[in-house]
Amino acid sequence: MKPNLFFFTAFPFACAYLLGLFVVSQTGGGIGAVRTLQDTQLSLTLFLVLFFAATAFLLLLSHITKSGAVYRVVFALLLCFGLVQLFELVFPLGFSVAIALIFLFGFFLVSSVWMHDLIIVLVAAGIAPVFGLQFSEHTAALLLIILSVYDIGAVFVTKHMVMLAHEMIRHQASFALFVPERIRGFGANVASVVPGSGFLIVGGGDIVLPLIALSAVARTSMTAALYGVVGALAGMFINHLLLTVARRPLPALPFLTIGTLIGIQAGHLFS
Repeated sequence: MKPNLFFFTAFPFACAYLLGLFVVSQTGGGIGAVRTLQDTQLSLTLFLVLFFAATAFLLLLSHITKSGAVYRVVFALLLCFGLVQLFELVFPLGFSVAIALIFLFGFFLVSSVWMHDLIIVLVAAGIAPVFGLQFSEHTAALLLIILSVYDIGAVFVTKHMVMLAHEMIRHQASFALFVPERIRGFGANVASVVPGSGFLIVGGGDIVLPLIALSAVARTSMTAALYGVVGALAGMFINHLLLTVARRPLPALPFLTIGTLIGIQAGHLFS
């Protein structure tokens, strides 16, 4: 057990989850892209198709080019989309785009771990509610379960997610949190972060996917969603204990899913 490492991981996760729930509370069920997607009735099947298509695209890209330019363009577009969704809560669309671009400029100019992690937290909090508001609570739970099973297979069986994560890190286009073992590591350059270099690398999907379920729940019960946050952090704690023992890549999503769903049900029970 490494208390500092767990705290450095849990704190940005908690910030992203709470900020995402704040986004849900402010949207009232539909602004900007959220309203647009509701008009198309985004389904669970369509989400899974998009998810696996994006994964397949990145895997294909890793085999046909060694240039990081394409990765960074896709990465920048994803970051811009998430930031615009977040800033639109306060500013008009045009101004939100301008602020997002300023943040992106700062992100690529100040290539430090703390800036990288801050942007990932903000983007996750902007993106997840866009999808979470499309699903019922039960559909969002099913989504988490399906992708948890996939995560286990992708890490232990095919191992393609581990390979893809390494590729994205190498091209400095990783949508992941870089968690240092010591606080001074937050000041390190992102280019120095490689697997086994004293950083815990946690995929951004481990933030976004539970937050999608929490956002779906928050539409009807913010209390249950907050219990879900506590449950997710408890699941992360269990995963952290196993990680320190195994000392190898482990899929975090299954434990986050179990904790999130148990927390949500506890919230319904006690609210």
